[in-house]
Amino acid sequence: MEELNNKKIEEEINFKNVLQTPIRWFGVIYPYFIFLIVTGGLYYVSNLNSINENKIKPLIIDSTRLKSELPVRMAVRIEGVNVKEIAEPTAELITKGRELYLASCASCHGNEGRGDGVAGSGLVPPPRNFLNKDGWTNGMTLADIFKTLEEGISGTGMAAYEYMPVADRFAIIHFIHSLMGDYPENTVEELEQLNMKYKLAEGRILPNQIPVEKAVKIITEENLPNLNKAIAHGKVISINQNKIESITKAITNEDVAAYYLSKSDLWRRSNNDFKEYVSIGLPANGFKAGFYLLSEDEITQLRTFLADVIK
Repeated sequence: MEELNNKKIEEEINFKNVLQTPIRWFGVIYPYFIFLIVTGGLYYVSNLNSINENKIKPLIIDSTRLKSELPVRMAVRIEGVNVKEIAEPTAELITKGRELYLASCASCHGNEGRGDGVAGSGLVPPPRNFLNKDGWTNGMTLADIFKTLEEGISGTGMAAYEYMPVADRFAIIHFIHSLMGDYPENTVEELEQLNMKYKLAEGRILPNQIPVEKAVKIITEENLPNLNKAIAHGKVISINQNKIESITKAITNEDVAAYYLSKSDLWRRSNNDFKEYVSIGLPANGFKAGFYLLSEDEITQLRTFLADVIK
């Protein structure tokens, strides 16, 4: 009997059978599973706020840092107006102003002037809410709002509408005033000052306008031959630095100095003309303050050399 029990015990602890009957180990491993599940759950709950925290900061567009390019615009004539007549908010002007407002202003300021337009949702500072009487940059009168439309507001998304006919801008202002309900009115003197400041009765012609980048490209292409010549002249000047000591004393950028001198012949006539011409553009013209320390003989030598190189 005892021999049978010993044999049974040996069979119970026979590790050779572990792989064949893994279910027998479940009772030993089961508590560890429970421990891991409970520990993981406690960690998750205790760190729930940090786990769900958005690590990426929201992108807010600051319109004061936006680089806005000038639009292409053909020359336009702004007709003169009778300010006293269009300063009166007639039903016709208000109706016309509403159409113009919806076409040009509502995308930022909203159809009802609350500053909730789709295009203005990301602007900082946000578009003006015309129903809010506080915080107006230029004021709420007809003359104040006209100034805004004429000049724009620096540091915001409010662009200038100086190309728009004066009568149309007055119409837009009358419509905005109709949304506001209560607004301060201009005196006759203030309207006269507005007329004089912007010459509204005379009218004017706005010139063509192209983007700055395009203008720079055109100017660069037009001056490319002169720039290439200046670079070639600059190399000659640089090569002769060891021979003519005044070059090192007076010139900081040979290419720029050569280009500056190539734009005029006045400096060739005498030392005084040379010194005066260089002084006008110094230091942006490629010369440096050491130029003033040159002796008269050094000035003569430098001028003669440069006149021979730059032709």
